[in-house]
Amino acid sequence: MPSLGTSSSQTFALRKIDGLFVSRKEDPRVTLQLENIDQVYVPVSKYPSMTRDISFIVDETFVLNDYYVQVREVAGDLVEEMSLLDTFRCEKFGPGKVSYTFRMVYRSHERTLTREEVDDVQMAIRAMTEESGAALR
Repeated sequence: MPSLGTSSSQTFALRKIDGLFVSRKEDPRVTLQLENIDQVYVPVSKYPSMTRDISFIVDETFVLNDYYVQVREVAGDLVEEMSLLDTFRCEKFGPGKVSYTFRMVYRSHERTLTREEVDDVQMAIRAMTEESGAALR
């Protein structure tokens, strides 16, 4: 059973959040926002998420931060979270090559996303990834 908790009234006053607030402590979308009182609180979406993974091989000079920006440009706000799951080097990739696996969490604040919508965005991300010189796995 997930543990429930409340946050102090001082935190809520500083963050301009009214009323009693109960959250699941395991939900990092909430707890991370409450750790930094200078950050503006963004309500957590009530709609379900969908996840998609992508793996590709690139040169070791590949800049991960640039890739995060490119994904955001393609997917907009539909990608709620993106995380690097794995970095793998292998001789069969060739010298100076590395494989990355990313997980993307899709979610809208306005509605439930359809599988087709998420698949279309994921295909656009895959195309952008290939255009940047990556070999999809």
